[in-house]
Amino acid sequence: MFAIAKHELWQSFKNIKAILIIIALLSASYFFANKGKTFVEMFELSSGEENTIYSTGLLLMMMFFGLLFVMALSHDIINRETSNRTMRFLLSRTSHEKIFIGKFLGVWLFWIICFAISVLVIAITSQTIDFMVIATLICLVTFEISIAFLVSVLIKKPMMSMFIGIFVGIAGPILASIVEYTEAWYKLFKYVSPLHYLQNDNYEMLALPLGALIIAAISLFIFKRGEY
Repeated sequence: MFAIAKHELWQSFKNIKAILIIIALLSASYFFANKGKTFVEMFELSSGEENTIYSTGLLLMMMFFGLLFVMALSHDIINRETSNRTMRFLLSRTSHEKIFIGKFLGVWLFWIICFAISVLVIAITSQTIDFMVIATLICLVTFEISIAFLVSVLIKKPMMSMFIGIFVGIAGPILASIVEYTEAWYKLFKYVSPLHYLQNDNYEMLALPLGALIIAAISLFIFKRGEY
């Protein structure tokens, strides 16, 4: 399991798309951290809000583009093994559960490292660290990774999962914003939207890792029933 996680982590950093995503995250982090004082004075923010504003760039990037970033890197996290005919080899050496958890852990660690580097940039630039923002990012990306795994086990062909992943990555945040602020009948769908649980800096964000656990369990069930 840990060998699989290590392999996935290393493969993530070797991906050119991952490098571009890291550059985007670091650029947004540095810009908001560097211009934070300007925003604080412009909007007359309190001391509590001041710490948050420095991390706004990183948080906004992940709220509106995070799902697209995760899908771009992990849409084929499971089905590429099937497509390359390596899944049967893996299953001969370990279990479905260890393969699934190992891959999930590898992808999750990749994003944790990305956040750690970004937060370090923010801390050095602004001399502040907002631990609530860090917790929010971890909860959010855990949920988004589970969505990517579900797509990868449902869609057997990597090219198709890439198309579906890009569509979900773009449409997801848009639909989440619509259902969150509408008064129409479909406003009840906001309760399945991650954006709803990020509105307040409180324990509600824990609904995201709980939802990720449910989605991951469904994905694992489908994965175990597949033919390889």
